[in-house]
Amino acid sequence: MRNGPTVVPLELVVGLVERATPALAGRVAMAKADGASRDLHRQLLASHRVPPSRSTLEVMGNAVGSALDQRRAVLEAAARRSETLPDGARTLVLGLDRTSAPMEEDLPPETPRRPRKKPYVRSPPPPVTVNYRMAFVGTVAFADADGDILHSYKYGATREDGPDPILHSMMQDVRRALHQDSSLRIVVVQDAAKEMWTLVTGALELEPSVRMWEELVDHYHAMGHLWAAAQAMEGNAQEIMADWKAALRKDDDAIDAIAELLRREVERGYLPTYRIAMEDELTFITNNGARMRYASLRDADFPIGSGVTEGACKSFFSCRCKRSGQRWRNPGLRATLACRTQLVNGRLDRAMLTLRRRDYSADVQAVSRLAA
Repeated sequence: MRNGPTVVPLELVVGLVERATPALAGRVAMAKADGASRDLHRQLLASHRVPPSRSTLEVMGNAVGSALDQRRAVLEAAARRSETLPDGARTLVLGLDRTSAPMEEDLPPETPRRPRKKPYVRSPPPPVTVNYRMAFVGTVAFADADGDILHSYKYGATREDGPDPILHSMMQDVRRALHQDSSLRIVVVQDAAKEMWTLVTGALELEPSVRMWEELVDHYHAMGHLWAAAQAMEGNAQEIMADWKAALRKDDDAIDAIAELLRREVERGYLPTYRIAMEDELTFITNNGARMRYASLRDADFPIGSGVTEGACKSFFSCRCKRSGQRWRNPGLRATLACRTQLVNGRLDRAMLTLRRRDYSADVQAVSRLAA
């Protein structure tokens, strides 16, 4: 290959990963998943090490993260082979949600800049802006016979990459779990966003190991909508809400009775503000009533909350990617999420070992060319 990558045989024999020892490369990947390169640099100095520069650590972290992302399917498959179901697992709980991340985007070169007190010593960088853009989070959790979460796997993806890599990983987790115990039940619990439901149910329909599943709108999310309707009605909103909660806990058909009550209230001639509020919540119930039958599924000890997925939005993006002053380009965010996915799922050590064996090691033999 003309001007192709340079291969150093000695590095392949030793197993260097991005010009770092395997131990340092693993530490860089862990730091990439957890925080900024300056934190790793400071920690290495405090451990009486002589670390590379911060810029080198950043470049190394991005390279390792990109390698983890490119080999994602292979690395996760290798990790799953050694994973077993948590003791007492009875139900698989799936969820997909959207969050946001601060993304750096280019502006036209002629965009006016803010005045500076001091002139640039070097040429000024191109003008950019920072906008919060959509990102995706998906989870696969294991619940016991009481509906309590035992363990979970979490996945994140950028807007440009889309939710497909997450859904692929989730379905592979489901397939592996059902291979170990085909009696596991499946329930999808998430908010009412139609696009998210279409993505998850579409993936389940295409997964040959899945025969059936249950669907629930997150209980907390649903109660928020019912509370908005109760506040728009005449009477004590707290008492109305208490009655609705009790009814939903006892009877799956209670949601139909609530919808009928709202239809009658809408026809009574409320002021527009209150009537529109009730109409909006009636539309929500009409679209999601089949996923709000909590009584029977709760009695069967299915989880009815999407706390695992909501928590993943925080642990993936809020804690790592939305710190003060942070902004991302898609390649850097993708590399960071790849490292964080392996770390929070307890697969980073296995992933680094598999990655090193596949891409950073080789049996090198000396050869000689005889003159003709």
